[in-house]
Amino acid sequence: MATAPSRHEPPVADDHNLIQVIDLGPGAGHDGGRVVFTGTPARLVADADTLTARHLREYVGFGVGER
Repeated sequence: MATAPSRHEPPVADDHNLIQVIDLGPGAGHDGGRVVFTGTPARLVADADTLTARHLREYVGFGVGER
């Protein structure tokens, strides 16, 4: 079941307790609209090289001092 995203959140689908993030980008407007990542939130933070992933890593303090 999909939930509608807020202004600041990527769309998230919840399929029987398995949350999947669909990150669209790489930019806004004409520069966006392509799927740049799909997977779990943990994988997004750990592995993805997208604007959303970079902001989430900073927000949760993931890899501070490692990058």
